Amino acid sequence: MYNTMTDINLWSVLAAGVSYIILGMIWYSPKGVFGRQWMQLVKRNESEIRASGSGTKAIIICLIPTFVIAYVLAHFVKLVGVTTISGGIQLGFWLWLGFVATFTFNEVVYEQRPMKLYLINNACNLLALMIMGAILVQWQ
Repeated sequence: MYNTMTDINLWSVLAAGVSYIILGMIWYSPKGVFGRQWMQLVKRNESEIRASGSGTKAIIICLIPTFVIAYVLAHFVKLVGVTTISGGIQLGFWLWLGFVATFTFNEVVYEQRPMKLYLINNACNLLALMIMGAILVQWQ
């Protein structure tokens, strides 16, 4: 059994967390991969986002949960004994499928959110967990 206080590389947790933030910026920014579509689906426009300061403020607020995700994922890497990058990617996939994709599907069913929004958000979550898993395994 590993020691939870000393066997987690905090630099890898930091790198994995930062990777999630960078991916989110690429994914959701107005000029990003799905920024325009996402803004339409959440009924916001670029000027509203900029005026509220929610872009920068959201990134700062989301740093804590992002690092928590990376830290917990690092524990899964250790607990499961993943030692390869492909294993880290697979672990990210299975955790996404078993927890993130299933829990967030409730937003479509009960909150009547558009399926397209679910797909945009969950594709980002999937990619993020797979990247984070790869980073955490690489830097164990």
